[in-house]
Amino acid sequence: MKKLNIFTYIYTIVIVLSLLLVGNISAFAAVPSGCSVQISSNATYTNSTSTTLTLAATGATTMNISNTAFGTGTDEAYNTNKIWTLTAGDGTKTVYVRFKNASGNTDVTDNIVYDGTAPGAPGTLTNVTWTTTADPVNQDFAEASDTGGSG
Repeated sequence: MKKLNIFTYIYTIVIVLSLLLVGNISAFAAVPSGCSVQISSNATYTNSTSTTLTLAATGATTMNISNTAFGTGTDEAYNTNKIWTLTAGDGTKTVYVRFKNASGNTDVTDNIVYDGTAPGAPGTLTNVTWTTTADPVNQDFAEASDTGGSG
């Protein structure tokens, strides 16, 4: 039988304790990165409240989409496309997206101007007078009566 000294015992105890205390080691993932959302292919204006969102996020497992604020929607599995309905009423609309994973959240937004007002009738010519002389022709033009609209 081999005789062991005190240093052998201490060394053995340190190895066993370190294995017990450390346990399983797992790497921590980073929060989602490279995150973006585009409404209607990054259009500036739309005349429909029904839009398509194009989404991107590296490392995201879920996402939460809302028309009002971050995190007020329902969590759903991450996807790169989503049919989305904007709120009613003309004006600038913001879509809020929170991409999530076990390490945290990354928030992004996109804006689009919703214009559901149809364009008005084109203007009409008034006070038209034609002459056969070389004098210039004078005419008045009345613009359309609405304030715009692309819908």
